Amino acid sequence: MNWEAIGAIGEVVGAIGVILTLGYLAVQIRANTAALKAEGSRASRVSGTPMSVAIVQNGEAARIFNAGLADFDDLTLEEQTRFSFLLGDMIANTSSRYTEVELGILSEAEFAEDTLRIAVLLKAPGGRAFWKRFSGWFPSGFREYVTKRILGG
Repeated sequence: MNWEAIGAIGEVVGAIGVILTLGYLAVQIRANTAALKAEGSRASRVSGTPMSVAIVQNGEAARIFNAGLADFDDLTLEEQTRFSFLLGDMIANTSSRYTEVELGILSEAEFAEDTLRIAVLLKAPGGRAFWKRFSGWFPSGFREYVTKRILGG
C-alpha cells in the first residue's frame, strides 16, 4: 500500500469522525433544549406559587384580589397596591414565558395554553383596569400579544 492510499483512508476515517461528532452534538443540543423547556415550565410554576399561596392562606389577600378583579377603582389605595402586585406578579410569570417564545425555547402553541390563566384575570373588569394602568410594566412584545390576542384590542 502506498502513502497516497493511506492518506485517503485517513481522510475518510477523519470525515466519519466529524460526522459522528456532529451527530453526537445534535443529540446533545436536543436534550439540552428539552431540559431548558422543562426547567422553564418548572420555574414558571414555582415563581407563581408565592402569589397563589398568599391568596389561599390569607383571607384578606383573597378578598382584595377578588374585589380588585370585580372593580379595581372601588378599592382603597392600599388595596389597589396589594392587588396590583399580586396580579402583576402573576402576569409577570406569563411575560417571562413569552420571552421563552421569542428565544425559540417555547412554542407559541405551548405559550397559548399558559395564557389561559391570565386571560380570565385580565378579562375581568378589574383586570382590564389594571392592564390599562400598568401594562407599561411589561415588555412591548408581550404587551402587544396581550392586547391583541387576549383582550382582542
